[in-house]
Amino acid sequence: MESKVVEYYTNTFNEHFRHLDAFGKIQQLRTLQLLQKHLLGKQKIIDIGGATGIYSFELAKLGHEVDLFDIAPIHIKKAKKISAETGVDLHGFHIGDAQHLAFSDNSFDAVILHGPLYHITDESLRLRVLKEAYRVMKPEGILFAFAINRYAGVFYGIQRELILNDPYFEMISNEVKTGFRERSPSWHFHLPQEMEAEVSKSGFRDIQMKGVVGPIWMLPDIESRLGDEQTRQKILRVSELLENEPIIGQDFVCIARKTNVSTP
Repeated sequence: MESKVVEYYTNTFNEHFRHLDAFGKIQQLRTLQLLQKHLLGKQKIIDIGGATGIYSFELAKLGHEVDLFDIAPIHIKKAKKISAETGVDLHGFHIGDAQHLAFSDNSFDAVILHGPLYHITDESLRLRVLKEAYRVMKPEGILFAFAINRYAGVFYGIQRELILNDPYFEMISNEVKTGFRERSPSWHFHLPQEMEAEVSKSGFRDIQMKGVVGPIWMLPDIESRLGDEQTRQKILRVSELLENEPIIGQDFVCIARKTNVSTP
């Protein structure tokens, strides 16, 4: 599984450019909005599955101490290049598997999990990732665990008129029933209650589920509308309005706390 993820992000999909389309732009702005709302004061953060560091660098600019961690060497190589070109430094750049973190217990104030939980289809392995996040987090630390919504493919298929295509409908039907997308690498799409249960099993408490983008990305001519600052703020306002209904968007984040010192 790990090798397939690395191969995908090395040879098939350019993660660095994912935030250039309308959905990606809104996702980036909303994610930063949610992170900043909960990361008060200077925090020691590890951004796991952080790819080329799009959030790591923004958080570093705000004064946080950030370590970037990703499974794909190409991402870390690109992040180091960005750091050198922009002069924005991170505390550390790390290549590795989120199931095995080479950090001491109680090392970080905050853990961000962006990719691991939707590329691991085995629940026991997702729990291993979450428990590792719990282990390296300081007491009262905060978790941001991002997921792709179980119905993301349905929404996308409707917006792009793919849902009337029989092969696409069959693929989406399986996703809705199982949460599993059969392609390389494999994907797991969560229901909000499923993610909440996994985070709870891993020892976290004070759990909140928040939608990130919501359905606003389907607004006609969204790309050009984002070019106007006033309209862009209105678009973000819609996403924020609907954040307590994570089931109606493409993605959501589970925000939770490590409220005791014992590892589950």
